[in-house]
Amino acid sequence: MSGNGALIRFDAIRESLATLTDAKQVKAKAGELEALSVYAKRAGMAVRDLNRIGEVWLRCVRRGGQILAAEPRAHGGRGKTTATLAGVYDQVGGETTAYRWQAVAGIAEADFERFLAELVD
Repeated sequence: MSGNGALIRFDAIRESLATLTDAKQVKAKAGELEALSVYAKRAGMAVRDLNRIGEVWLRCVRRGGQILAAEPRAHGGRGKTTATLAGVYDQVGGETTAYRWQAVAGIAEADFERFLAELVD
């Protein structure tokens, strides 16, 4: 997996994340990456390859958080949510997942990139 083909694939997946506009698409991509990670671990792939998968997964989560942050919010009393936002939470696997994704999206870009650089090296 550490050959040039795998690196190109990681780069292609990473680049495709910017084109995702729907939380459900991001959830599907994150699921694919989680499955790839499980396969890679069972196949005894190198830690560097596992870290590359983790990097792309974190970028995917960040993209999902950016999409969720752009969703409309309810204004008003306690416990009120818009149907749109509740539906989005369902698409990503629940409110906890949505909260975590948005937390990752809230990390400053420079800090996020520095962390990923340390992860992959």
